[in-house]
Amino acid sequence: MRAFIKGHQLIREKFYLSDIDGISNIRQVDEHEMIFESSYEDWYILEHTRLVYDDNYRFRVIYSWNGDKLQIVENHHETKIIT
Repeated sequence: MRAFIKGHQLIREKFYLSDIDGISNIRQVDEHEMIFESSYEDWYILEHTRLVYDDNYRFRVIYSWNGDKLQIVENHHETKIIT
């Protein structure tokens, strides 16, 4: 997927598991958290990303609705790797 930032939006050539291009709106909650909000086809996606412990760890929660039904809830815990 190719993507770029334009203002407070992430412009994507393709969404996840789709050939549809589109826009994700980005909201900054505070200096460590942002929210991506996307919709394409019948999907509405809300992704919260929070950086913790001096930005060495990332916690993400992703909610995905298909139509009006919550279909997928994901929790990710990621570690920053410096090479």
